[in-house]
This record gives sequence, structure tokens and C-alpha cells, in this order.
Amino acid sequence: VSICKGSSKTVSANASGGTPGYTYVWSGAPGLSCTSCQTPSVGPSVSTIYTVTVTDSQGCTATGTLSVVVNPLPIINAGTDKTICPGGIATIGGSPTGPPGCNYLWSPGAGLNNTTFANPTASPTVTTSYIVTGINTAGCSKKDTVKVSTSGVTPTISVTSTFSTICTGIINTTTLTATSTGAISYLWLPINLTTPAITVGPFFSATTAIYTVTVTNAGGCTGTGTYSLSVINNPNSPPVVNPLTYNYCAGDVIAPITATNITSTIAWLNSAYSILSLSNPFTPPPVSAAYYVVQGTLGCISNPTAFSVIINPNPIASAGPNRTVCPGFTAQLNASGGTNYLWSPPKWLNNASSSNPSSNPDSTITYHVTVTDANNCKAVDSITVFVALNDTCTLTIYNLISPNGDNKNDVWWIDGITSFKQNTVHLFNRWGSSVWFGQNYDNTKVVWKGQNDSGEKLPDGTYYYIIELKGKNLKGYVELIH
Repeated sequence: VSICKGSSKTVSANASGGTPGYTYVWSGAPGLSCTSCQTPSVGPSVSTIYTVTVTDSQGCTATGTLSVVVNPLPIINAGTDKTICPGGIATIGGSPTGPPGCNYLWSPGAGLNNTTFANPTASPTVTTSYIVTGINTAGCSKKDTVKVSTSGVTPTISVTSTFSTICTGIINTTTLTATSTGAISYLWLPINLTTPAITVGPFFSATTAIYTVTVTNAGGCTGTGTYSLSVINNPNSPPVVNPLTYNYCAGDVIAPITATNITSTIAWLNSAYSILSLSNPFTPPPVSAAYYVVQGTLGCISNPTAFSVIINPNPIASAGPNRTVCPGFTAQLNASGGTNYLWSPPKWLNNASSSNPSSNPDSTITYHVTVTDANNCKAVDSITVFVALNDTCTLTIYNLISPNGDNKNDVWWIDGITSFKQNTVHLFNRWGSSVWFGQNYDNTKVVWKGQNDSGEKLPDGTYYYIIELKGKNLKGYVELIH
């Protein structure tokens, strides 16, 4: 006979012939229900051979054997207990299962996708204990149980928005906020953000933007919330500011800026879009910065108009160090720090708008130079030219004249000649003939311009001079080149 491990089967020994009054004695390994009955039950743990001895009333005996084959039970594992959220699914049935060829039967069948799979999925609506029965090829069976609990709670979600409707435009955004008790994680689609509150926008065309947030609580259960945001075309046009760049110099008074094309509430913003003023006009602070101006209401603000205020540094003006010259001599001035210059007063200067004019003062004078840079920013510096007569004062006689009308060397300049009011200047050509004579030479009214005494133009060449002052004669030559 064949039995499954752990079970038993009743067997019977039958004898015929001989004298009636049989007795039976069974022998063999454990697993017999009795050893002196005709029909014991056998339930060994391993395959066993039993022997039965039959004795009749005359004392005659005979023996017989019984082979009991013990088949193993299948290995059955229903898996670990599971907890699912309402509407959730859990896979039940553990591993290993078998042996191969084993059949399965799950009960009850409510919530199972299949009652004969080794690993079905379960989605019960209430907590359920599932029993699986495994039957192997020998017909032996074994059961196991798994419980699927539906104790999870689906989270409830509320989604709100700062604005239910917003306008197109690069500055308009809104904040969506998901609220759910016990939530531990959030996932927003279609933008894949994981915070409870998100900022969406800007939008550039009218549309209905739909956002979905999936919330997971501590029990692993999820819930979904949706928000539909209405986007409309922006009715507000950008304000107009002209010009878009305002240049100032350090220390200047900043003028108010007026925006035009205003049809709604105006706002002046800094570069971070923070509101600085809601009034028109707007006076910026005296610092270099970028600004924006918009109009509209929150959620429906126009595109910004960008403009900037630039505070340029003032130039560093230099008129140079003070100078001391002898009476009648020329002081060469040299200013720096800018692109344009203006000297004041212009007295005794050959060019008051030059960076390096020359001065031929009769007396000590202080000049102020206004230096202007490329940004039209200005600075002022001063220089004093002292006029002093001392033993070191002598004439400086230049040996070149080029009276070609370019305002350079057009007259023969003699530095210091005005210190000697009583003087004569006599010019001769190379043959010793007198060509020009002047008394009280002063570089302005009495001056040689490359002409003879009759005002006629002299030819290029070398001319010799004799200058008489205080009984002293100075001699030399000067080149004339037209």
C-alpha cells in the first residue's frame, strides 16, 4: 500500500484453510496501531515492510508481508502576511514551491486573479486569510495560510493655487500647494517636482495647464490630486521708458523717470523683481543698477520694460604743479585726466580749450581748468603761475619761424622780451642788408612775421639778428621757413 507521510491506512490480513480460530501477530517497525489484530492501521514515517504471523487452533502457522510505501508531502509556502492599501494588489505565495508537477488550490477565491497559480495576486476589499493546498503527483497534499490585510488608508489631498487664472507673460507665476495629512512624499507631474508647494509659469500662450500630484503616506498608500490652471492672454502692454539708459556723474542730482503707455497699476522693480515703488514718476537711488517697470495686477502683470541707471565716476583732474616764470616769459601748462579742457580765466592764454596751453602773464595769476571725460563728467583743478623778476631772468630766443598760417611759429617769439620795455630788434639777410627793424618788441603788436619793413614776404633762409636792450647787444640767427 502507499500512504502520504503523516497519514495512516487500515490494512487486513486474511487466512484461508486450516482449522478455524486464527490469531494474528504483526511485527515490524513502529507505525502499527496494534500488533495482535487482524486489521491494524499502519502509519510509518518511512517506507516499511511489515510481517504478520497467523496461527490456527491446531497451532499451525503461516506468515505474510505487507510493504507500506511512504510518499513525501509537497513543500508549500503561502508567503508572508501582506498589508495593502484600498484598491491595492499584493502577490502571495512564497518560494520555493513544489516539487515540480505539484498542483495548487487557493481558497477563498475572492480577490484572487487565479486560484490555481503558485503565486497569484490578491486584491481583497477586506482583510482575508488565504489557504493554499498543494497536491503532488503522489496525491499527497499540504496546506499553508497567508493573511492580506486592508488596513492601509488612502490619503486625501487638497490642491490650491495662488491664482486660479493667470495671464501670459514672463513675470506671471503661481504657487500650487498640496495638503494631505500624514503625507511623507509628493510627486508632481508633468514637471517632476517633489515638494508640497511648487511654482509654475511663466506661460506664453493661452491654455489650460493640468498638474497632478501623487501623495504617499507612512503606510505606503497613495492618493492623487489634480489642479487645472487657466492661462489667458495678457491684456497689459509693457510701459514705455525713454531713454533706456540714464547716465549720471557722481554727485549729480538724479532726475525722476516717467513711464508712459500706462493703463493699469504701475510698479517699478529692481533686478530681482522686488517692488521699489508704485508711483509714477520714479526717482532711482544714486547707484548704478538695472531696473524694470511693469503694469497690471498680481497674476496678470505685463512683460517688463528694462532700463538702467549708470553713475559714472568723475575724472581725476590735474592742472599740474605751480609754475614760476620771469616777466615776459611763457609758462607751458599741462592738464590731464579727461578728453576736453577749459581754462579760466582765459587771460594771457594762447588757447583756453587746450590741454596744454601756454601762458605769457604780466603778473602772477591762478588758472582753473575744468576737465571733462568721455562720459561728460567734470572735475576742476587749479594752478598758479608766479611772475617774478630776478637775476636768473634772461631772454629765450627761438631760432625758427614758419609763418604758414597754421598758428604754430607764425611769429618770431622771444621769451622774456617784455621784461625789457626799451629794446630794438634788427634783422639782416645773409648779405648783411637790413630787412626788418622794430622798437619795443613785445611778441604781439611789435613782432616779426617773416616780412620785410614794407610788409613783403621774405624768402626762406637764414637771417641774422641784433637785439639791443639796456646797452647790451644779443646776436644770433633765425631760420625762416614758410
